[in-house]
Amino acid sequence: MPRPNVPVAPAADLDLLVVLAVIARERSFTRAARVLGVSQPSISARVRRLEARVAEPVFERLGRGVRLTPTGEALLPAAERALALAQEADQLWTGLGTQSRGFVRLAASTTIAGYVLPAAVARFQRDHPDVELEIQVGNTAHVSRLVEAGELAWGLVEGPVDTTTLVARTFLEDEMILVVPVRHRWARRRHVAAAELEQAEFLAREAGSGTGAIYEAVLAAQGVRLHPRVRIAHSRAIVASVAAGAGVAIVSALVARPFMDAKRVVHVPIEGLDIRRAFSSIHRPGRTLAGLDRRLLQALAPRDHR
Repeated sequence: MPRPNVPVAPAADLDLLVVLAVIARERSFTRAARVLGVSQPSISARVRRLEARVAEPVFERLGRGVRLTPTGEALLPAAERALALAQEADQLWTGLGTQSRGFVRLAASTTIAGYVLPAAVARFQRDHPDVELEIQVGNTAHVSRLVEAGELAWGLVEGPVDTTTLVARTFLEDEMILVVPVRHRWARRRHVAAAELEQAEFLAREAGSGTGAIYEAVLAAQGVRLHPRVRIAHSRAIVASVAAGAGVAIVSALVARPFMDAKRVVHVPIEGLDIRRAFSSIHRPGRTLAGLDRRLLQALAPRDHR
């Protein structure tokens, strides 16, 4: 039986798509050349050939960097797939094909950046000493905006995201707990009722925080509405404020543990509630994470973070 006549893209076209994907990730011809181990003139020549192939510009200048034009955006999903295949097949230029050189850029929400990423980064860099890492830090809403806008290929978040515009995959589960000052009236209690939190001197994260969104939703399902007296855009600063006697808070156990070990705050269970959340990686639908991105994700596998 004759095989169907399936169009196959020439290897040169796939080469151009790989270049487009790398430049889009780095937002710079210079950084893309360094990642790929070729000269900047070579990168520029490939872009010119791609633009001649599609008869449209694929990049536009943006200050010292570049960004995709609408035509470039239309090509990006195919370019990302070409890059992933080239890396998997070990057919990319010197360095990147063997995963020994390159550049990983991502954004992470604050708890992940402060308490999960450090050990993972250390493990990753031991295995990939010549790979550069650039990590932006913000709350879940900020990280989601960067990924949705295409400014970064992927990110790590600790709160819910819009799954109609982003793909989210859980890599770790986190427990959230109520902490109080050691001399607080609740410090010796076995538990408190959720409703009691409505009258407490409650400290909370800022609007857009994944931490706040999770516990507020759980408490709202119990008919409890919090009235924070203070909002602070950093979980560790919140726990430090609790330790100083400013109020009570619900935070990640990862953040609270050093303060509990030092007997500066006390964990008091909330009766009938076990608040947990997923730490997730996010990317836009149709995008494929590069091999080095996936290796950093593998370094985030569940471990004891004590």
